[in-house]
Amino acid sequence: MPRLLPISLWACVVIALSQPARTEAEPPDTSYIFPAGAQRGTKVQARIGGFYLHERAPLEWLGQGISGPAEIERTAVRWFEGPLIKQPASQRKEDYPKDYAAELTIAPDAPLGAHGWRSWGGQGATPIRPFIVGMLPEVVENETDGDPLPVAVTLPVTINGRIFPREDLDQWSFAAEAGESLTVAVVAKQIGSPLEALIEVRSPTGEVLAESTGTLNRDPQLRFKVPTSGQYSVRITDTRAEGLQNYVYRLTITTGPWIDAIYPLGGQRGSSTKFSLLGQGVEAIEETLPTSAARVITHHFTRQGEPLNAVQLELDDLPELREQEPNDTPEQAQSVSLGTVANGRIQQAGDKDHWSLELKKGDAVQFEVRAARLGSPLDAVLSVQDDTSKELARGEDLPSGSPDCELKFIAPADGSYQVILSEKFTSRGGPSFAYRLRCMKAAADFALEINVDSLAADIAGTKKLPVVITRIGGFNGVITLAAEGLPSGVTAPAVEVKGNQSKADLVFTVDATVPVTRTPIRILGKAEIDGATKEHVASIVAPQNPNQNQPVALGLVEVDHLLLVTSLPTPFKFIAPFDTQFIARGSTMRKRFEVERGGFEGPLWVELADKQGRHLQGVVAERQNIPPGVNEFEFEVMLPPWMELGRTSRSQLMIVGEVPDAAGKLHKVVFTANGQNDQLIAIVSPGPIRVQPERSSLLISKGAEITIPLQVTCDQTVRQNLKIELIVPEHMQGLSAQPVEVKPHDKAAQLVLRCGDNPGPLNMPVTIRTTSERNGKPVVAEALLTLLLQP
Repeated sequence: MPRLLPISLWACVVIALSQPARTEAEPPDTSYIFPAGAQRGTKVQARIGGFYLHERAPLEWLGQGISGPAEIERTAVRWFEGPLIKQPASQRKEDYPKDYAAELTIAPDAPLGAHGWRSWGGQGATPIRPFIVGMLPEVVENETDGDPLPVAVTLPVTINGRIFPREDLDQWSFAAEAGESLTVAVVAKQIGSPLEALIEVRSPTGEVLAESTGTLNRDPQLRFKVPTSGQYSVRITDTRAEGLQNYVYRLTITTGPWIDAIYPLGGQRGSSTKFSLLGQGVEAIEETLPTSAARVITHHFTRQGEPLNAVQLELDDLPELREQEPNDTPEQAQSVSLGTVANGRIQQAGDKDHWSLELKKGDAVQFEVRAARLGSPLDAVLSVQDDTSKELARGEDLPSGSPDCELKFIAPADGSYQVILSEKFTSRGGPSFAYRLRCMKAAADFALEINVDSLAADIAGTKKLPVVITRIGGFNGVITLAAEGLPSGVTAPAVEVKGNQSKADLVFTVDATVPVTRTPIRILGKAEIDGATKEHVASIVAPQNPNQNQPVALGLVEVDHLLLVTSLPTPFKFIAPFDTQFIARGSTMRKRFEVERGGFEGPLWVELADKQGRHLQGVVAERQNIPPGVNEFEFEVMLPPWMELGRTSRSQLMIVGEVPDAAGKLHKVVFTANGQNDQLIAIVSPGPIRVQPERSSLLISKGAEITIPLQVTCDQTVRQNLKIELIVPEHMQGLSAQPVEVKPHDKAAQLVLRCGDNPGPLNMPVTIRTTSERNGKPVVAEALLTLLLQP
């Protein structure tokens, strides 16, 4: 059942600090934006899932076309508890983002594709995340708990939904005519959602007509021809039965034109290039390519003046060459020269493309296959052979795990060499298995990468920024790293990187007099190569294995700077001794903590941390204020009545206060810890109250009043009267019952259920809740009752 968590705003008195102690702070973060996109020329009410953003936080959009509030404000969290998570799954880490509201306006001429957004606070900035501007009409899921309720949509449409809670399944229905070709496409992984989507199309009679789970690097997409006219449906869920607030998706259903794949995957900047388009209702098209400096762009081809769905397109300055079939044997090899991009396709299973390259002894060649990074399903294998078909070099997956490959080759003698490109799995191939083979003389050079788009450096402290260095063409000279555009009071001495090093740290030092600031900077590298100075700016790229709860927009949104935030350390923290208690489910647990203030004497507040070391499984708590100067507190949590018996519940806290920076501006700072001493640890035991309907299901009818017999038991520790009430999920209408009160020794009770003229939808049980007190603290028991509507 959805629960709306109350929000409280607290006024704080601030006392300036001198020489504060330092503790480990939690930087702000975000988990999702829902909906994950919108159509041009529309407005949407969005929810942003934030961590440690407190009551409000700034909101920034990168680029043009989307406008919204300068600040996002915390709103009631939309929460569905979902199924009981048993051990060992309940011992996994779980995040609990707070919801922040924002009305977004998308301009009629907003660029199609991904737009970046972020927030920040006194302790850092959140990662840039994507919001997609689309071309088709869009709908946003009106989320309800329980079994799926079909929702009718009109085609063409892009649906914004999310799989939440675990085991959730969304069902969308639509009318289709016999003979129509229908495309169903999901966007989830590619915008950072952890959803591993399964989609299926069902006929008017419920028969599964088509299904898809996608591939390792691609979201699912399917196409089917409508056999008979009628009402069809698409179902979407997670293949692992997972689901949370950040499992967002965009689901497009259309009978209109749709591109599945393109060939070639790119071309020379500014050139007129003819592309073959594979898909539904599309054909070959010729366009003049942009002159953008970006290597990979999101591009929308047009058909009859209307934009088509987005594809990734690579731009290069080198001359382009296309394969000429047949080129399956050394005798049919197509000649290619250095300084060229060769375009080809593994047209069918077992196909091998042969390219012929003339080299001199000692020639160093750098081969680069780009396919999967551009949306191709190809898992490339690159082989270099001599004129006797002896393999001299071989390249497969990149170190990052990408199925693309790179290979450096030095010719052992003058002659002709075979460069052979194939698919790793001989059973795979097809017109969409396209690639770009970049053949370059291995000239000495270097490239720089950083894996974050922001860096929080504490005031009066230091912070390291790791820089990854790729040496090209055998270059092993010294590279000098430096930061450009630093604000006043921040220094980062240049670092000389020797020839045997592939990574280095830039160290940023922030003066104690610097206030909280945010400044876009660049990381530069310089080196002397062949008598000339070469300079490169570090690229900001996604980490190889980003955490599923920290999706990034890098690769979708072009980021040309690193955001440096001079941040405040947290002066205070809490401590406590180790403690484990047996706690009855449906009751409360308390633990005493001490506060080490580190010179801070202002007010504080404590609540459950936004990021937990374990699944809370229904544990809730109210925020607690700590007055100025007070150095201890007791914190209380409530265990739900349905918690798994015998499990160990571990709850993690955070403590928050407002601290002034050097300019006198107040900023909220946070401390949280997940050591055993810092947790509230409870071993779950049976509750003191039990309530149970005589039957687990009940047949109801429109307009009726029906008695629900109940069995009630209490142990001797409960001495107060019991209140029994019916809890109806908020999306169910036409159902009510007056609460009743019984004595602790009563063994039976009854509720009278009143049914309206149209009760329902009955897609989940109602809850019978019994509450009382024990030692002045609440105790709760619950039971579920399934309602069935009489025809």
